[in-house]
Amino acid sequence: MTTAIKPITANEPRRREPADSIAVPARLPVSNLSHSSLALFWRCPERWRRRYVERVREPSGGPALLGRALGAALTAHFAARIAGQALSLRDTDDLYLAEFDDGAPAALFKERDPVADLRRQGRQALVAYLNRVAPSVRPTAVERRVELRFGDAEWSVLGYLDVEEADAVIDVKLRGRHVSQAEADHSAQASLYLLARALEGRAARRFAFHSLRRGKRGADIAVVSTERSSAQLAAFERRVAQTAREIVHCQESGDWPYAPPEGWWCAGGPMGCPHFYPVVLGHGRRLFTNATGLPRLRLVETLPFRSGTVLLRYREA
Repeated sequence: MTTAIKPITANEPRRREPADSIAVPARLPVSNLSHSSLALFWRCPERWRRRYVERVREPSGGPALLGRALGAALTAHFAARIAGQALSLRDTDDLYLAEFDDGAPAALFKERDPVADLRRQGRQALVAYLNRVAPSVRPTAVERRVELRFGDAEWSVLGYLDVEEADAVIDVKLRGRHVSQAEADHSAQASLYLLARALEGRAARRFAFHSLRRGKRGADIAVVSTERSSAQLAAFERRVAQTAREIVHCQESGDWPYAPPEGWWCAGGPMGCPHFYPVVLGHGRRLFTNATGLPRLRLVETLPFRSGTVLLRYREA
């Protein structure tokens, strides 16, 4: 199929000239892609297959829960402002705590990030953001769903824009370190959301990461902005199409590559891949003499030691 990507809307919007027609498959093993699923496929196709095709659930970490809780509270805050209302700091904090406490029992917390510390750091970040940055934001929409499709393809690319202004898209990130300028300039999320706005005929001048760095001494905030030219957006369209073709190739061949060996995430333990599998490096006695395939395993316990060794316990899925 050769076509160009466009937004799915009730009325056909005024839009920029699309990139040249692009070859895309009609079907994928999933109905939708997103900026996070694209990034995961680029990182490790095999892990992408397990998560999105096989639907293997991975344990949610404490930092991910922290981000969801903060996002829910800020969405309510900005939605109230758009409606001409005001959500008090106490009410916003209560929403954050309710979201965090509701998800904490199912989350996997690391020894260096215990639940009480993360909960407190999230509250500090929320208060700092509401006092120092949020007042300067002029929101026009929050958590708006956008969907892009290549012609008659049966799959689409989905996104949810955290906060929109007239000429900008904003995403709030709460992490242990700031979003760097290099990360922002190469972000698939920024490219996708700016592409969506351009295709709608409402091009945003910039994408801004409101980066919150949590820590024991409180939250530090930085605004990291990035832009995309028309050529860069057209190149991103082509990369999405290329990724779709690669997914189909993997599906048809049954060959789903792993991450590069140098990838820090391609290892066991709380910070690594939950599908980590023992392999033979160089020469030596094999751990499993008849290991020709990958069994379906479920990670049930991780126990890190001070030496850096991690004990992993699995059960059959």
